[in-house]
Amino acid sequence: MVNASTRALSRIHQVQSHRLYAATEKVFFVAFVFSMISISAATCRAQQSGANISGRSIPAPIYGITLDDVSNTAEQVRSLQQLVHMPTVRVVFDYGAGPSYYSDPIRQLSGVSYIMGEIADSSDMRKYTVASYQKRAQKYVAGLGSQVDLWEIGNEINGNWLGTGAMLKLKAAYNVVAAAHGATAITFFYEGEPSDTNNCISTRNGGNDMFTWINQNFQLNLPQTQRDPEAEKVRLGANYILVSWYPTQCNNAKPDWGSIFSRLASIFPNSNVGFGEIGTPSPEGGSQTEINLINEFYPLAKTIAFPPSYVGGYFWWYYAEEMVPANTTLFRTLNKAIQ
Repeated sequence: MVNASTRALSRIHQVQSHRLYAATEKVFFVAFVFSMISISAATCRAQQSGANISGRSIPAPIYGITLDDVSNTAEQVRSLQQLVHMPTVRVVFDYGAGPSYYSDPIRQLSGVSYIMGEIADSSDMRKYTVASYQKRAQKYVAGLGSQVDLWEIGNEINGNWLGTGAMLKLKAAYNVVAAAHGATAITFFYEGEPSDTNNCISTRNGGNDMFTWINQNFQLNLPQTQRDPEAEKVRLGANYILVSWYPTQCNNAKPDWGSIFSRLASIFPNSNVGFGEIGTPSPEGGSQTEINLINEFYPLAKTIAFPPSYVGGYFWWYYAEEMVPANTTLFRTLNKAIQ
């Protein structure tokens, strides 16, 4: 299970930068070449296998919540059953756990919700090489298949705590899932804009503000014909582009969400857009801050003009800790907010 304090620290802890010597650069280049060869080989194998893991289509708007622990599945199902709309549940696949651990919980949850499977949480991404992340995606796709309706192939992918090679890992996972006809989602971590005085942008260790990271890694400054074709496949093929937002970690800034999602919709023209995470860094047991966040964001589409591809989402992170059983303050708050 992803520990709350670990997840909070992963966003706010800044790792010291390291100088790259020429020998290190050569090693990274060789690793990059072999990673690209491996990604292409995996795509070919998946295409030849003819696998089809397409799950259910998730209707809009999406009422998302997150389960970072499925050890209490029966009680979670009872809680989810009492929501006024059928939710979409992100199930976090923990580091070190295999797909068999999640098969029965997902079977139970799928009776009362749609399922988004998170291949790896952002707090665990630095533990994987490109090759091992690709193998993890292959293992989960083979093990769970169409039990998962939507595959989150990159979580908070631009965060500075993910380590090196985040874009390579994203492309590898996309190729695995897309080749098997699965639906894909990418979640970006929003930290404000460079021009915002209240931004919380960190550029250490390969991280960057959301749009700068997207521009750099998808090579949007180049003509389309000159861009990395693997990155273009992701940009034009991803089904959902989502945003993670933790305002108390970003000086309680007030972003212009209508403009932000319109910009994302123009960059990813074939994707639905929405929020992939909303919450506080750690569970606060129904604090006024949490109540205010739920009441502000889950009904947000009623007050802001979003692009047509906006589908909601939100995916409150600590549902397992704060809304199970269904008699908690936050459960009642959420249920009322989505009416």
